[in-house]
Amino acid sequence: MEFDLPGKILPTHRHPLDGDVVAARIIPLLADLQAIRKVAGYLSHAAGPFCTVCKCHKHGIEDLDFHRWEMRQGVEVRAQAEEWKNLVSVKDKEALAKETGVRWTPLHDIPY
Repeated sequence: MEFDLPGKILPTHRHPLDGDVVAARIIPLLADLQAIRKVAGYLSHAAGPFCTVCKCHKHGIEDLDFHRWEMRQGVEVRAQAEEWKNLVSVKDKEALAKETGVRWTPLHDIPY
């Protein structure tokens, strides 16, 4: 039986011979930085955790040794956004967003 898989079978590091299904989705987000952050669910550049790529905090903004930066992980960002979405009070949502730098956005509903 043949299935219509969403992607291509390509050799990967873990499956060099038989390959694995690889699929990519790209959502072009063309806007100024403030709008992009809002649409993607991140706080502004002035927030404590200001970066969309790493977990750098504004109190350590002068640390330019990128080897020490802890990178954000998509699974963690999605979990933080879900947690934000499930909170009831605005005060709790603001506190969590201030801690994580992430808010829920409808883009998080896309399954891939």
